[in-house]
Amino acid sequence: MTDSARVGSSRSAGVSHVGAPPSRYRSEYQRDVVNRLKRIEGQVRALIDMLESGRPCEDVAQQMSAARPAQAR
Repeated sequence: MTDSARVGSSRSAGVSHVGAPPSRYRSEYQRDVVNRLKRIEGQVRALIDMLESGRPCEDVAQQMSAARPAQAR
């Protein structure tokens, strides 16, 4: 089932989430996602700094390798 089909079926069933308070699970999940994105952002900034300062390719590759697991969690 496609996303648009799911959205359409929930709308046709009269389910409305507009204005509903976020569930505790959703809030925790959102906080986890934001933390992951911030970690990735920090690692990408470190990569940019390394490249701009002329660090060796091996160092840059090591930092890229460290950044990969943060994306996959």
